Amino acid sequence: MEPLSELYSAIEAHSSGNAGLLLATLVLGALLLLLSLHRSKYSYYSAPSPPLRAPYWLFGNVEMVERVADRHRLYTEWHERFGPFVRVRIAHRCMLLVADPAAASSILVKGPGYVPRKPSEYTAFDVAHGLQGYNGMLTHQDEGTWRAARRAIAPAFTVSEVKKQYPVILGCMGDTMHTLDTAIAAAGGPADFDIEHHVLIATNNVIGRGFLKLPEGFIDPEQQARDVSFIMATASRFICEPWRWVGHLYLPFLTAEGRRMWSARRRLAGWGESIYDLLQQRYAAAGGVPEDDHSLAGCLMRITDKHGNKPNRGALVAEICDALTASETVPSSIMWTLYCIAVRPQLQQQLQHEFAATGITSSTIAAAAAANSSSSTTCNGSDDAASLRDQGDLALAGPETFSASGKSSAAAGVKQQAAAVSAEVLQQRRQRLLDAFAAAGPEVLKQLPLLQACLYEAMRLYPAGAPGAPRMVEQPTRVGPYLLPPGVIVFPNLYAIMNVSSNWQQPEQFQPERWAQEHAEKDPITGAARWVPFSLGPKACAGQNLAMLQSKAHLAMLLAGYEWSLAPRMGGEAGVAARTYLGVTIKVQDGLWLTATPRA
Repeated sequence: MEPLSELYSAIEAHSSGNAGLLLATLVLGALLLLLSLHRSKYSYYSAPSPPLRAPYWLFGNVEMVERVADRHRLYTEWHERFGPFVRVRIAHRCMLLVADPAAASSILVKGPGYVPRKPSEYTAFDVAHGLQGYNGMLTHQDEGTWRAARRAIAPAFTVSEVKKQYPVILGCMGDTMHTLDTAIAAAGGPADFDIEHHVLIATNNVIGRGFLKLPEGFIDPEQQARDVSFIMATASRFICEPWRWVGHLYLPFLTAEGRRMWSARRRLAGWGESIYDLLQQRYAAAGGVPEDDHSLAGCLMRITDKHGNKPNRGALVAEICDALTASETVPSSIMWTLYCIAVRPQLQQQLQHEFAATGITSSTIAAAAAANSSSSTTCNGSDDAASLRDQGDLALAGPETFSASGKSSAAAGVKQQAAAVSAEVLQQRRQRLLDAFAAAGPEVLKQLPLLQACLYEAMRLYPAGAPGAPRMVEQPTRVGPYLLPPGVIVFPNLYAIMNVSSNWQQPEQFQPERWAQEHAEKDPITGAARWVPFSLGPKACAGQNLAMLQSKAHLAMLLAGYEWSLAPRMGGEAGVAARTYLGVTIKVQDGLWLTATPRA
């Protein structure tokens, strides 16, 4: 007590009788003492941390805001520098980033270190549907309500139910391939595609046609793909930039982004309302939801709250909107796998051998094209139609060439004829491919180990769950060597777990061969999961069975039907890396464009 008495005497002497100053100083000292005692109780505060930059000490690690678009790389850089546990702060939020597989498993999987509660920042995604006050399964803060919703929806995504959707999955990708073929026929040869956008249309249609059983054309698939991609990428930034969240909620018309977001979420909410009305009418006419109806539509209409009561209209519409936005992760996995394969021609050839061994290849286009070319020449009796290859070259030359030669109208006719023949050939090839996949059934996908290895490796490098799986600590909790106080956000960093050198050899390299090793998905020392694209535990992705089946089927069809290369407009692999940013998934600014050439 003597040092405290001396401190008090010194303060009293300097205060010169100012009682207010004396009281304020004592209060501040007491607060600092309490803070010191609190910090000494929890080893969390001794965890390594990136140094704070002047003059931003009060704001914390401002790099998290400055580099919000590539925060997945920033966190990984910190892990490489400071280790598997990194203490960070942004404003008043204290966090612990975790890249240790065993510690991440203890947080996410039920056990002594399990941390179930999602932080309130998750509710930023509720702005997607604009139904304020209502949460979807992604954003429920109440554990009982979340468990009830998850329990109701789970039957729709079992392996057996997902396999029933295999024909729908093929049909939706067939529609996408029809779109690609139409563009290729119009161009007279290879064409460039924003592949994520086209695959997103297919995956949205799988949810709509297969799982919700919506009538054809109930939702505009092009508009849905654009809106979902924009909404989710924008909403993901709210977590690190909460002022954007406030702006979109209360002042949406001040910016072009805000106006676009307002329109997009109005459309999404409108679709959710329309689907709700449709399902209500459908099951009212059937006298209720049949017990054997395990479709997503039936599961949604069976949802109850934690007390067993039926939720109101707004709550169910929010769950439906969640389902409409959940399909964005699959196109990301397909896009990045296709990209990794496209820049490796030899790997594409190896995959063709694997497809041929299973019989899921179309007949050669060259033979069909020759037959059609011969038929066209005989019917027209014209020397000008003798070489479709030459005519295709003219068509690609452009209208200026036609005008200079004085044969613009004739060349236009030749172009139409070549496109018509190409479209017919491509349609026949596409149908043969669809028939081959349909006849083989979903089990054929298990016979494609190289394709699966490529998919796993791309999902490791570019995981759809790159933002991580943050949880809110509600009681003193030990994570690895550190004891965390209540209120800290513990952040199993899924991207870093799969991309840090302490967990993987040469993690920056695309190496499908690493998946030839038994149990490659587990840490060789602890046995903990280190391949975690769907997260872990009770709150892991509910639709992961569907995601894997769709990804394998769509990739196999796209690779069996086309040869892929990186479009010149991307500026090579360096250009792709420079335009990569983090939304809900890892995206590429203005899209990742690949060139598709029909296989001959």
